[in-house]
Amino acid sequence: MLNKNTAHNDKSSKNISLNGMRALKLSKKKDTISNRKHTRHNCLCLAMLSLTNRFIKMEGIITEISKSGLKFKPAKNYILERKNTPISIDFANKKISGKIVNTKSDGYGIVFHELVDEVWLNDFLNNPEHAPN
Repeated sequence: MLNKNTAHNDKSSKNISLNGMRALKLSKKKDTISNRKHTRHNCLCLAMLSLTNRFIKMEGIITEISKSGLKFKPAKNYILERKNTPISIDFANKKISGKIVNTKSDGYGIVFHELVDEVWLNDFLNNPEHAPN
């Protein structure tokens, strides 16, 4: 289950689930975060993160995405330091490899080995299932 800090009392929030994992669709606050080389966009997408050097898999949620990376929040209540750990992440019928570049209480910052295609990213962001509200 997700950390109780992700709970939201807004009546417009909706629950989503996959394989027994539940997540809240949070209310829309800000669509983009633009103080980076590639603008990050808020989203909500269930994903599976694999630590490639340890054969560990984690279910969780992608909360931000850009052409060069994303933020992944594990479904577990704890986050371990994983900086520089190689990963692959499966979501939206796509598998992308990269590495964890930072660990914070709200999730892992991940940089992709290669930029994702802008057309694919726009299609992903325009899918109502991935909207932050």
